[in-house]
Amino acid sequence: MPYTLKARFYFAIAHLSHQANCVQQGALWSDDFSTLPEDWGINEGVAARLAKPWRSWGKLIKSLNTVDNGDYKAATDDFRSKHTHRFTPHVELGMTQMMKRLPSQDAQKPCYGIGGSDPIMLDVLVNEEKKQCTRLSKSYRAFQKLVSEQSSVLFGESCT
Repeated sequence: MPYTLKARFYFAIAHLSHQANCVQQGALWSDDFSTLPEDWGINEGVAARLAKPWRSWGKLIKSLNTVDNGDYKAATDDFRSKHTHRFTPHVELGMTQMMKRLPSQDAQKPCYGIGGSDPIMLDVLVNEEKKQCTRLSKSYRAFQKLVSEQSSVLFGESCT
Protein backbone atom coordinates (compact mmCIF):
# COMPACT_ATOMS: atom_id res chain seq x y z
CA MET A 1 0.00 0.00 0.00
CA PRO A 2 1.25 3.51 -0.78
CA TYR A 3 1.16 4.62 2.86
CA THR A 4 3.49 1.81 3.93
CA LEU A 5 5.95 2.40 1.11
CA LYS A 6 6.00 6.12 1.83
CA ALA A 7 6.78 5.36 5.48
CA ARG A 8 9.67 3.12 4.35
CA PHE A 9 11.08 6.01 2.33
CA TYR A 10 11.01 8.25 5.40
CA PHE A 11 12.76 5.57 7.45
CA ALA A 12 15.55 5.13 4.89
CA ILE A 13 15.88 8.89 4.34
CA ALA A 14 16.20 9.55 8.07
CA HIS A 15 18.89 6.91 8.65
CA LEU A 16 20.95 7.74 5.56
CA SER A 17 20.69 11.49 6.13
CA HIS A 18 21.74 11.08 9.75
CA GLN A 19 24.85 9.14 8.76
CA ALA A 20 25.74 11.59 5.98
CA ASN A 21 25.24 14.52 8.35
CA CYS A 22 27.52 12.82 10.91
CA VAL A 23 30.30 12.55 8.34
CA GLN A 24 29.77 15.95 6.74
CA GLN A 25 29.40 17.97 9.95
CA GLY A 26 31.69 15.93 12.18
CA ALA A 27 31.78 17.10 15.79
CA LEU A 28 29.07 19.68 15.05
CA TRP A 29 26.55 16.85 14.53
CA SER A 30 25.07 15.08 17.52
CA ASP A 31 24.61 11.32 17.29
CA ASP A 32 21.93 10.76 19.92
CA PHE A 33 18.27 9.79 20.20
CA SER A 34 17.08 13.39 20.13
CA THR A 35 18.71 13.83 16.71
CA LEU A 36 17.67 10.45 15.32
CA PRO A 37 15.01 8.77 17.48
CA GLU A 38 14.63 5.05 17.89
CA ASP A 39 13.26 3.36 14.78
CA TRP A 40 9.62 3.38 15.93
CA GLY A 41 9.81 7.17 16.34
CA ILE A 42 10.91 7.89 12.77
CA ASN A 43 8.33 9.66 10.63
CA GLU A 44 8.08 12.32 7.93
CA GLY A 45 9.02 15.11 10.31
CA VAL A 46 12.23 13.39 11.40
CA ALA A 47 13.19 12.57 7.81
CA ALA A 48 12.49 16.15 6.71
CA ARG A 49 14.58 17.65 9.50
CA LEU A 50 17.54 15.39 8.76
CA ALA A 51 17.39 15.62 4.96
CA LYS A 52 16.63 19.34 4.70
CA PRO A 53 20.29 20.41 4.23
CA TRP A 54 20.64 18.24 1.13
CA ARG A 55 20.05 19.71 -2.32
CA SER A 56 18.10 16.64 -3.54
CA TRP A 57 15.62 16.75 -0.66
CA GLY A 58 13.33 19.40 -2.17
CA LYS A 59 12.42 17.37 -5.24
CA LEU A 60 12.13 14.18 -3.22
CA ILE A 61 9.67 15.59 -0.69
CA LYS A 62 7.61 17.17 -3.48
CA SER A 63 7.39 13.76 -5.11
CA LEU A 64 6.56 11.97 -1.85
CA ASN A 65 3.80 14.49 -1.16
CA THR A 66 1.96 13.18 -4.24
CA VAL A 67 1.81 9.67 -2.71
CA ASP A 68 -1.10 8.70 -0.44
CA ASN A 69 -2.40 12.26 -0.60
CA GLY A 70 -5.89 13.71 -0.26
CA ASP A 71 -6.92 12.91 -3.84
CA TYR A 72 -6.01 9.26 -3.36
CA LYS A 73 -7.79 9.07 -0.02
CA ALA A 74 -10.93 10.67 -1.48
CA ALA A 75 -10.96 8.39 -4.54
CA THR A 76 -10.57 5.25 -2.41
CA ASP A 77 -12.77 6.47 0.46
CA ASP A 78 -9.65 6.32 2.65
CA PHE A 79 -9.44 2.57 2.09
CA ARG A 80 -6.04 2.17 3.81
CA SER A 81 -7.10 3.86 7.02
CA LYS A 82 -10.37 1.95 7.19
CA HIS A 83 -8.59 -1.31 6.37
CA THR A 84 -6.12 -0.69 9.20
CA HIS A 85 -8.33 0.87 11.87
CA ARG A 86 -11.86 -0.36 11.14
CA PHE A 87 -13.52 -3.19 9.28
CA THR A 88 -12.03 -3.52 5.81
CA PRO A 89 -14.21 -1.89 3.14
CA HIS A 90 -15.66 -4.29 0.62
CA VAL A 91 -14.59 -4.28 -3.01
CA GLU A 92 -17.30 -4.60 -5.70
CA LEU A 93 -19.94 -6.31 -3.52
CA GLY A 94 -21.47 -5.72 -0.12
CA MET A 95 -21.67 -2.88 2.31
CA THR A 96 -19.54 -2.09 5.34
CA GLN A 97 -19.69 0.20 8.30
CA MET A 98 -23.40 -0.20 8.98
CA MET A 99 -23.04 2.10 11.96
CA LYS A 100 -20.75 5.11 12.25
CA ARG A 101 -19.77 6.99 15.38
CA LEU A 102 -19.24 10.63 14.44
CA PRO A 103 -18.74 13.93 16.24
CA SER A 104 -21.97 15.88 16.74
CA GLN A 105 -22.37 19.31 15.15
CA ASP A 106 -21.01 21.02 18.25
CA ALA A 107 -18.35 18.27 18.57
CA GLN A 108 -19.14 17.87 22.28
CA LYS A 109 -20.61 14.39 22.11
CA PRO A 110 -20.66 11.59 19.59
CA CYS A 111 -23.64 10.85 17.44
CA TYR A 112 -24.42 7.64 15.59
CA GLY A 113 -25.31 7.18 11.97
CA ILE A 114 -26.96 4.06 10.66
CA GLY A 115 -26.74 3.14 7.01
CA GLY A 116 -23.58 1.74 5.49
CA SER A 117 -20.86 2.45 2.99
CA ASP A 118 -21.04 1.20 -0.56
CA PRO A 119 -18.19 -0.99 -1.77
CA ILE A 120 -15.35 0.55 -3.71
CA MET A 121 -15.37 -0.52 -7.33
CA LEU A 122 -12.43 -2.60 -8.46
CA ASP A 123 -11.74 -0.46 -11.53
CA VAL A 124 -11.50 2.65 -9.33
CA LEU A 125 -9.16 0.90 -6.91
CA VAL A 126 -6.93 -0.47 -9.69
CA ASN A 127 -6.71 2.90 -11.46
CA GLU A 128 -5.79 4.68 -8.24
CA GLU A 129 -3.16 2.06 -7.38
CA LYS A 130 -1.63 2.44 -10.85
CA LYS A 131 -1.34 6.20 -10.26
CA GLN A 132 0.26 5.55 -6.89
CA CYS A 133 2.71 3.10 -8.45
CA THR A 134 3.78 5.73 -10.99
CA ARG A 135 4.19 8.33 -8.25
CA LEU A 136 6.19 5.92 -6.10
CA SER A 137 8.47 5.19 -9.07
CA LYS A 138 9.12 8.93 -9.46
CA SER A 139 9.78 9.16 -5.74
CA TYR A 140 12.24 6.30 -5.98
CA ARG A 141 14.16 8.07 -8.75
CA ALA A 142 14.29 11.22 -6.58
CA PHE A 143 15.42 9.08 -3.64
CA GLN A 144 18.24 7.65 -5.77
CA LYS A 145 19.48 11.22 -6.33
CA LEU A 146 19.55 11.85 -2.59
CA VAL A 147 21.41 8.57 -2.06
CA SER A 148 23.93 9.55 -4.73
CA GLU A 149 24.44 13.00 -3.21
CA GLN A 150 24.90 11.62 0.29
CA SER A 151 27.06 8.72 -0.90
CA SER A 152 29.58 11.19 -2.27
CA VAL A 153 30.00 12.49 1.30
CA LEU A 154 29.98 9.05 2.90
CA PHE A 155 32.22 7.26 0.42
CA GLY A 156 33.87 10.00 -1.61
CA GLU A 157 32.13 9.00 -4.81
CA SER A 158 28.68 8.91 -6.34
CA CYS A 159 26.83 5.59 -6.36
CA THR A 160 24.71 5.35 -9.49
